[in-house]
This record gives sequence, structure tokens and C-alpha cells, in this order.
Amino acid sequence: MRQKEMAEALPRKVTMTKCWLKRFLVACTALSLTACSLDFLSGVRPQPAPVPAKATVDPANDRAVAPAAQAVPSAVSLPAAPVPPPPAPATDAAPVAPPVQLAPLPAREQSGIAPAGDRTSALVEKPDFSYHNATLAEDTVWRGLVQVEGWVTVPPQVTLRVEAGTTVRFVSAEGGKGGLLVQGRLVAAGNSDQPILFASAFRNSAAGDWQGIVLLASDKKNVMEECRIEGAVNGLQALFAQVTLHSLTLASCETGLSFRDAFAGIAGSGVSGCSVGVRAVESELELRDTSISSNRQGMVVSGGSLYLASATLYGNDKTALTADNTRLQASGSSFTVNGTGMRLNGCDGAISYCRFLNNREAGLHLVGSRLRVNGNDISQNSGVGLRIVEGGNVLWGNVLAANNSHDLEYEGAADLFAMGNWWGETEPSRIPERIRILGGAGGGVLYQPPLTLRPQFGF
Repeated sequence: MRQKEMAEALPRKVTMTKCWLKRFLVACTALSLTACSLDFLSGVRPQPAPVPAKATVDPANDRAVAPAAQAVPSAVSLPAAPVPPPPAPATDAAPVAPPVQLAPLPAREQSGIAPAGDRTSALVEKPDFSYHNATLAEDTVWRGLVQVEGWVTVPPQVTLRVEAGTTVRFVSAEGGKGGLLVQGRLVAAGNSDQPILFASAFRNSAAGDWQGIVLLASDKKNVMEECRIEGAVNGLQALFAQVTLHSLTLASCETGLSFRDAFAGIAGSGVSGCSVGVRAVESELELRDTSISSNRQGMVVSGGSLYLASATLYGNDKTALTADNTRLQASGSSFTVNGTGMRLNGCDGAISYCRFLNNREAGLHLVGSRLRVNGNDISQNSGVGLRIVEGGNVLWGNVLAANNSHDLEYEGAADLFAMGNWWGETEPSRIPERIRILGGAGGGVLYQPPLTLRPQFGF
């Protein structure tokens, strides 16, 4: 019986022995692999993770190209050193400049309006005086930084004084553009070291940012000296008012100076970069040593009187001076490099010792006027030097020479008196070639006798 039981148990022991033997072999194999891995890893330094390559741009078709896949090192070989990316393939396209980093645009430019200049706000400091649609109740002195939101009104019997070095900036309010209305008296006295500035809230004002300074029915002694006005609709507008301006600078306005039924004395001043430099209607103006330059139109005058002395009207796109039905006295002034130097219609007075040079059209154009024209240099204009239509003008002692078209064009029923002028080096017999008669109205030009020597003006 016992032998029978042992015979039956023997196969089970053999089976169990085989199972334990398999487990032993598996364990030995695992231990061997672990030992090999430890030996391998003990000689390898840790490597930093490779930085993923950024996508590049295919210069041929401007599309993104994915980075090449990173090779995974095998468990049995050392990781290879990083290989630099191959150079970009050469293309025939022109090199592309790196993108320019632009500062964010101010809100006003993002809205679609793109005025010239720096539109950054200049109001970065706390103002010394601040107003919002205010009326001054008593005599006031401004100094430092003044901020005006909307309008400040100086009523009758009130004087506003602005000290040297003051900056006044105007901000639009709910009622529209800001400005300064003076019905009382304005005294703004700067100096060459500390001028006074009237401008908009922007660091660089553009035309039309604010309304401007208005003198309304103010017959007091309004004075502005060593001041600068920029970026206004009308830099300074005088309506039934009197004002004295000395060393005043106006720039980048729609209209620099505007006068209606006003009296103004202007000296040592300048107007530039405006649509119209000076506009006057039925006003009495006196300009001395003043520059009107680089405007679309220089001066536009209707009625009243205008006295010009030692004025410079230069580089205005259209006409430097246009006047209708005005009493004019112009002496020692210069009209150069404009569209037309001067155009007068129905005016009377005198033009003496002025220069009309290098204008693109006519140097001097007179229509229906009655003027004394003497001692002027009218030469080197791209069109005609002097054009006259009707009127009762008399010319003498002028230089009429070297103009591209003709030195003189005349149209009228009566003869034009043009005796004693210098026509350049032209032979007397050829002077008629430099004169053009238009219209066939019957009038001629009496040019004999001419001057034989060029007159010396002493400009």
C-alpha cells in the first residue's frame, strides 16, 4: 500500500521540481540583466534633455515647416552629441529684413485717423491750473502748466496775463474742441529764453486739434510777444478787435492768423505749415520783418488795407499774396519760390523795392488795379515775370529780365506806361520780343526809353 502511494506521488514531485526550476532560471536571467544594466549605467553621465527644435519658415512659399524628429538613443549605445541644424537652402529671393517691433498705436490712430507727428499725450504732469469750460471772474495770471478742457472765457473788464515760460494745452470737451475766448484783455509776454506755448494735449500738435485763441470785440491793448501757437483751427482770430503781435510763431494750423474788421500790428513773426498763413477781411494790417513760408496759401486779403515792410513770403504752394480791393503798400519785401508771387485784383497803392524771383508761374499778376510799381526785381520766374490785365498801373525803374516765358504780358484797352525799366542785356530793338500783348483790346506797352544799366537796389 505504501509503495502504491509513493508511486502516485512521484510524478507530482517531478512536476513541482520542473516549475521551481523554471522560476529559478527566470530569476537568474533577471538578475543577470539587472547587473549588466547597472554596469552600463555606472559609466554614463546624465545628458540634458534636448531642446525641441522650433518650426522654421520655408522662404520659398512662406509656410511653416515642422522640426525634424529627435532620434532616440538605443539602450546599448552612448547618446550622440547634438548635431547643429543644416544651413537653410539658398534661394533666389531677396533677403527679408527682420520684422520691426512697433509700439502700440494710440487709440486715436487705431480708430483710422492718422494725423502727422507724435500723438502721445503731453499731459504727463499735474497742471498748475486746470479749467473745464470756465469763465474767469477776476484778473488772472497763468504760469507753469495750464490745462484747459473745453473753453476758458475772459469776459469784458477782465485781464488774463500769461507769464514767460508758461505752457497752455487745450483738450476737447463734450461740446467740441477747446480754445480761449478773450472779450477782455490778453497779455502774453514771453521772452527768447522762456517763450509761451499754446498747443493741444498731444506732444506734437496737428492742424485742427483745438480751436485756437479768439479775440472778440476787444479793443483793449491785447499783446502777444515771444509766443508759439500750433495745431489749431485758427491759431489767432481777431474779430472787431485790436492786437499787437511781436515775435509770434504759428505752425501747423489750418489758418495761422485770421482777422475780420480788426486792427493788427505784426513784427518779427513767422507763419508756416498752414493751409492759409494769414487771412484778413476788411482789416487794417501792418506786417514788418515777418515770414510767411511753406503754407498752401500765404496771405489772402479782402478789403481793408495792408502794409508790408521787409516781409519774406517764401515757398508757398499756391500764391504768396492774394488781395482783392485792398489798399496796399509793399516795400523791401521778398516773394520767392512760390506758385505765384503776388496776385492783386482791384487794388491800389504802391509796390516798391521788392523781389519777385523763381516763382513757378507769374512773379507779379495785376488785374484791374491802379498801382505804382517801381524799383522791383522781377526776374527768373518759370512763367511770366509781370502780367497785367487792364487798370491804371505805371512801371519804372524795375528789372524785367530772364523770365522763362515773357518778361511782361499785357492786356488792356489803354496803353501801359512802362518807361525807364531794365530789360536785361537785350538789344533795344529786341525788347518787343520780351513783351506779349494779349486779347487784341488795342492797348500797347510804352517801353521807350529803356534803362541801359541795371539799377542797384541795395536789397
